[in-house]
Parts: sequence; C-alpha cells; structure tokens
Amino acid sequence: MAASAMPRPAPAWGRLFREQLEGCEESRRPRLLVLPEGGVLEPGPCDAGHPIVCELAPIAKEFNVVIVAGTLLTQEEDRVSCICPVIDAGGLVGCYRKRTQSAFVGREAYCKGQLGVFDTAIGKVGVLVCLDIEEDNLLRETAAQCAIIANPAHIPYVSTGSWQIAVESMQRRLEWWSCAMGVHIVRCDLPPPGGMGCSMVVTPCETFLATGARDHVLAALPASPRRRTMAWQIVRTRSERLDNNWTRIQVRTSAGSQRPPVLEVESPSGQTGSIGGEISCSVDEDGVFWSRSDGIVHRLPMPEPCVHAQGTSEGSVLVLGRFGGAWEVWPTQNRERVMFEHLWRQAS
Repeated sequence: MAASAMPRPAPAWGRLFREQLEGCEESRRPRLLVLPEGGVLEPGPCDAGHPIVCELAPIAKEFNVVIVAGTLLTQEEDRVSCICPVIDAGGLVGCYRKRTQSAFVGREAYCKGQLGVFDTAIGKVGVLVCLDIEEDNLLRETAAQCAIIANPAHIPYVSTGSWQIAVESMQRRLEWWSCAMGVHIVRCDLPPPGGMGCSMVVTPCETFLATGARDHVLAALPASPRRRTMAWQIVRTRSERLDNNWTRIQVRTSAGSQRPPVLEVESPSGQTGSIGGEISCSVDEDGVFWSRSDGIVHRLPMPEPCVHAQGTSEGSVLVLGRFGGAWEVWPTQNRERVMFEHLWRQAS
C-alpha cells in the first residue's frame, strides 16, 4: 500500500498505521507499506534506536508487514543525506541512501551510493527514492535484483499544476519499465499541500491509481511479476518509446460521486455478465477475471474479495468489493484506451 500522508512525528505514524491495520480483516491487510519521501520528521542517524524504527518495528512484527518508512535527513561528513529505513518483523532490515539529489546534477553525483535491495519477509524489496527512479541505470540495476521496488517520492506541490498531468507523466515511465523489467513498483508521494500526490502501484500488466491526490493506493500484487496481459497484437506503435507500454489494465479507486453510469448488465459473485461480444467478466474471492468460450483470458487480483461487477456506458467495468471498496477498470494499449472485446476476441 502507498500510504500517502503528510509528514508527522514517529508516534503519529505508529497511531495511523495501527488504526488502519486493526481496521482490516487479517486476510486483506497489506504486506507492504510505503511512506512518502520526507515523511519522517526526526533526523538521523538511521539505526535501530531511531524513533521511527522503535515505533514501527513492533507494528511490523504484530501485523507481519514490511514498512519502507519514507525518508529522514541525517548529517554525514560534509553533506546532509536522505535516508530510507526498511523495517520488518525482525526490526531494521537496512537503510538506503538516496543517490540523485537533484534533477540537475551530473552522473558522478549519483554513483557514490549503494544498491538498495533488501531481504525481507516478503522477499527481495528494492528501494529507489524519488528522482532515483528517473535515472535509467539506477532503475535497471535495482529491478534486475528484486521483484518489488518501493519508491518514496516527493513532487513539490504547485497550486496551479494539474494533478492528472503529474500522475500521467510518472505513470508513463513506470509502466514501461515495470513491463520491460518484470518488476512491481509501489510509488508513494506526499499529498497536497506537501506534494502533488502522484502515488500509484504498477505491475507489468496493471496500474492501480487513487481517486485523488490525497488518497492511499491499495493494490494486490500478483505472485509472479513475469505475468503479462494476453491480447491480440498491438497494431499501432507510438513514436515515443515510453508510450509503447503494451496491453495494460487500468484500475482506479472509484468514489461514489465519480462513478461512471452503469449499464443493466451485472455480474454478481460467481456469475458472469457480458461486457461486449463474446467476452464475459466475472468476480470471485480473488478478484476479477475475463473469459470467453475457450476459457479464462485474464485474471486481475484485487485488494479484497469482489462481489459485483457492472459494465459502464464508457466501456469500463465497475467492480465492488465485499468490504466497501469500489474500482473502475478499463484496458489500454500503448497508452490508448480500448475495449475489452478488442483485446480478447477470437479469430473469425
């Protein structure tokens, strides 16, 4: 889960996480929590005695969760460094030092740090802080050694800026690299007015987005990052490399007032509803799946068991969870919106 929240003292983070984790059924509690860059107020050094480690380590143990605890500042020799603690049930697993301090520095400025890949209770987790993930070499070397990258981030807030444009700009890059390297990416940005709130969870074939800039992003990461969306061959190649992100399923948390108008076709749990032509959409305990006469063509894991799915007049599917969650789901190919039947229609 990308826990987008404003910076606060360590005890306040502890209270927030305990409240949220206690409010979740055990089966749907997140196994990974990522805080934003700059989320920790107490300065370093980053060690087992730091307040954020002392506060979050007992929570990690009690709820069996891995916490990538944003960043804190620490004085190191002649510079102030941005440090990210990684915590699991055993305590402080390690710390990662941000390697790209500015968008305008040269290559020599980010080669001094160490690779941030940590052995945790959920496997190898890589860490790249904010601008680190915008450096191809850093992203490539980290993705080659882990299945999940946590990306605490801070895009400075601009009151006249567009949240949607900011999200799409970062989404474009992360989708391409996630699919190219076969890695899940969990990005957590400070919400307004601290940052632009560009949090998201990206897998090689799905993207989970929040309703707005101040919302958390909860996603179900598939066990294998090597999976892809099976679909008809994409016929249009875009001129910009990062626009060629193959076939993807977009998943956006849906607030009640922002849900698209639904059609009469519905899919209660265990049943099937047509969403166009020969393609059917169904829901179950694990999420959503699409099928046709020769079997299931794609399965979408969701953060909670799903009980209802409805086609919308816009060609997407509105999915309802057992515990109150709601998501709008739609497909894209090379960043252009398409229809589900275009992905999986059978040859005539």
